Amino acid sequence: MSGEGAGAAGSVEALKRLRKIETDGAALLAELKAEGERSLAALRAESEAAIADARADAERGAEQARLKAQEATEAEAAAIQADGERAAAQVHGTSSLHILERRDAILDIVLGEFLGEPRPPED
Repeated sequence: MSGEGAGAAGSVEALKRLRKIETDGAALLAELKAEGERSLAALRAESEAAIADARADAERGAEQARLKAQEATEAEAAAIQADGERAAAQVHGTSSLHILERRDAILDIVLGEFLGEPRPPED
């Protein structure tokens, strides 16, 4: 019987070792799972921060592009307005002056055609 007792004691020891291995394995698995979750949370936070930074950079770039386009548009509009004002000044100043200076010649030409006496313009 002592053989049976020794065999039973060996089986109990084997079960105790097996139970310890299961417990240690479950603890290790829980620790690795927690570590993986912490790593995943850290990576998620890093990626969200990187996305937020990229979004902010894109918004700054878009604002700078909008301001640059606005400045270019305003400069172009100012140049067009200046060209228009110069052209208007030339038409207004030069044409009026030119017409006043040549009034008699123009009247002679226009009235001469009605009277049947066309005259060539004087230069």
